[in-house]
Amino acid sequence: MERLRKGLSIFAAAALLAPASGALAGRPVFQRHHENHEGDDDRGGKPTKTTVSDLTLRSRALLGKDGKTQLEISTAPFDTAGTPPGNISHVHVRAVDPNRADRDGDDDDKDGKEGKERRFRREYNHLRGGGYFTNYPSDPWTGLPHGQNLRIEAKARGTVHRDELEARWLDTIRYRPDLYVKMIVAPAQARINTVVTIDGIIGEGMGETGADTDCVLLVDGAQVDSGLLWVNAGDAATCEFHYAFPNAGLHTISVRAQNVRPDDYDDSNNTSAPKQILITQPFFAHYDATVSETTKISNKSVDTYLISASATPNQEQKTFSTTVDQLRSFLGLLPGDVNPETVRVSFKDSSGGRDLSSFDLSGLTIGAPEASELPGCSTTRSVMDVDATTGRCVTVSRCTAASGTNSTSVFINYPATQVTTFSRNICRTSNIGCKVGDFVTAPQVTSDHPLVQLADDYSAAVEVEDAATGKFTAKPTMALAPFVLVPLNSVTLQPCRPFNGKGKQCTTVTSNVYGKAGTASKDNAE
Repeated sequence: MERLRKGLSIFAAAALLAPASGALAGRPVFQRHHENHEGDDDRGGKPTKTTVSDLTLRSRALLGKDGKTQLEISTAPFDTAGTPPGNISHVHVRAVDPNRADRDGDDDDKDGKEGKERRFRREYNHLRGGGYFTNYPSDPWTGLPHGQNLRIEAKARGTVHRDELEARWLDTIRYRPDLYVKMIVAPAQARINTVVTIDGIIGEGMGETGADTDCVLLVDGAQVDSGLLWVNAGDAATCEFHYAFPNAGLHTISVRAQNVRPDDYDDSNNTSAPKQILITQPFFAHYDATVSETTKISNKSVDTYLISASATPNQEQKTFSTTVDQLRSFLGLLPGDVNPETVRVSFKDSSGGRDLSSFDLSGLTIGAPEASELPGCSTTRSVMDVDATTGRCVTVSRCTAASGTNSTSVFINYPATQVTTFSRNICRTSNIGCKVGDFVTAPQVTSDHPLVQLADDYSAAVEVEDAATGKFTAKPTMALAPFVLVPLNSVTLQPCRPFNGKGKQCTTVTSNVYGKAGTASKDNAE
């Protein structure tokens, strides 16, 4: 048998497999590659290699946590796709002491120390498995210690037409790689449908053998992304995932190292501890905003004639009244899967560059269920907050249908009315209960709530914050279009009525109703 140069080296698995067929075909998959299939970038062990002529054989002997040793011999780099070329027909393995001379004819595999134990020996003949051999799992070796040296003899050829060659070399039993997830780096909160970067840091704990792995991201227990990663012996590497969460709410994420190549020493630590991330739906599912301001002008004149036939009234009483009704309202529907118990509501609006109103309410807690007469609601739960000074009313209400589904709405309402009146009294004679002269009262302004008249535009910013799912926003804007309900100086004459037996009283009303209004509605809007 031709003697070959003996080579003893630490081995490492260093090849990439194609990505595992994912449950999410078509998703972007990251790929991390080490330098080459020989694992030359691994700072731990590398495969033992021996070469005769143009045939190179590689071996690695790996010890698992279960105490079983697997030997692999290949004519090609380990963990590559397909069957290695050629064929390995014969393998002979002995446990040896590297400090003892290896002479031809030595029978060092018979008796151990003081003849009390037999040394380890295995021989495999007539192999037809191509250019790859392993004793595992059909003949797992037990009882061999870590660091045990193995004398390996093999007969192989690299191609079908090449002569069979004999090789002999030493290898050492090393630990399998032990990959574990050190940590997950991810934000505590992110917005729905926004790409989130999640890093899974994978370490190798035995310090002897690097490994490839499929690094997998799990969301709520389901695999959503995966990619290939190489981890050096005793080192760590990072899987970088990019994932957009399609649903709002609190989600659990974890990272797993699976399909470790070579097989993992201990796969009980391959999945990280779960980490929670809050995905917020930043927009209302739908909202309707309505703004209107209506001005009503009513001028009333009562003319009194002492003699019905008189052409000039003896007394003229005039009342001038202007009423401004303003309504600003917002009705927003939260996403269907968001049903808060306690919320914070803030609001601010403006028109023509002037602030109209603002508030910030926190701790609004939905009350107990009550029977409901609203269409589609079997019960409702609600909370209302009213500010008597400004007239503002905020209602958060949850409708529960007979099927058990919920919908939560937020209603903000600002009604306001302002009335301005003044009068004039002209007496031409003193015998009808008034003095001759012209009396004018100062304008009287009454308002149920503060009123800032609107310009031709309106905008608002609404925020509803739920501690469990985050903040929801709406920013309605609109132009306020003018309207006229009653044209200017529209006159209404009322029939004259008798007065004091000989005279009469006649009433005339001049009016005008006009205003401005706008609406804004949007689905999934900011």
